[in-house]
Amino acid sequence: MLKLLLTLSMALSAFVGSLSPAYDKYYSPTDNPTLVDPTNAFIQLSEAESEEYTNVLSSYTTYFDPSNANRTTNLRIAMASIDNIILVPGEEFSYNKALGQRTYARGYRSAAVFTSGGVAYQLGGGICQISSQLFNNALESYMTITQRYYHGMFVSYVPGGLDATVYWGSQDFRFKNTLDVPVVIKAVFYESGKCVTSICTKEPVELPKIEIKVKQSGNSYYTYRYINGVQDYYTYSRYR
Repeated sequence: MLKLLLTLSMALSAFVGSLSPAYDKYYSPTDNPTLVDPTNAFIQLSEAESEEYTNVLSSYTTYFDPSNANRTTNLRIAMASIDNIILVPGEEFSYNKALGQRTYARGYRSAAVFTSGGVAYQLGGGICQISSQLFNNALESYMTITQRYYHGMFVSYVPGGLDATVYWGSQDFRFKNTLDVPVVIKAVFYESGKCVTSICTKEPVELPKIEIKVKQSGNSYYTYRYINGVQDYYTYSRYR
C-alpha cells in the first residue's frame, strides 16, 4: 500500500511539474505586463508621462539574491505594481492596495516570510523588502506616515528600525502626500539583484531640513524624524 501511495505521489508530482513551466511563462510579469488587479485604484503614468518627473525628493536602494527565483519574481511584480504611481496632494498611498492580493494566478510565488513562529513559505514572500524601501523614501521626502508595522525578526536589506512589514488583510504600509504638488513613485528593478525606488516631483521642491535618527536599546529600536529640528514622527520596533 505504501509503495502504491509513493508511486501515485511521484506521478502526481511529475504531472504538476510538467505544468509549472507553462504557468510560469504565462503569468510572468515580463511576458504579461498588463496583468492588473482590479483592486488597484491608483493611477500609474505611462513611461513618457513619468519622464517629466525628474526632481528626486528621495531615493533608496536595496539588494537581493537573483538566484532565489521565487523571491525574485515576487520582487519584480511588486516593483512593477508601484512604478509610476502618481499621488496628488492629500492622497494616501497603500502598499496592499497597490499590489493587490498575492495569488498564484497573479504571478506570485512561494518564498520565505517571517511569522510569529519563525520562518515559513507563503505566496508573495519577499515583498516587504519593497515596502521597507518605500518607508525610507516616505521618511526622507516629507511624506506623512499613516501606517507602518515592523518585522518580528531582523531583516538583512534595511537597518533595524527602518523596515515595514505587510500582510494582506491585516498589516499595511501607508503614507500620505502632504506636499502641495503631485508626487510620483518610481521603481527600477535590476535582474542582477538591485531595487531602486524614488519619490519624485515635476518641478523642484524645497523641503525642510529632515533628519532620521534611530536609537537602539537591546532588541528595541526607536525611530524618530525631525523636521527643522522638531520631532514630527516616531515609531517603535522590537525584534526577536
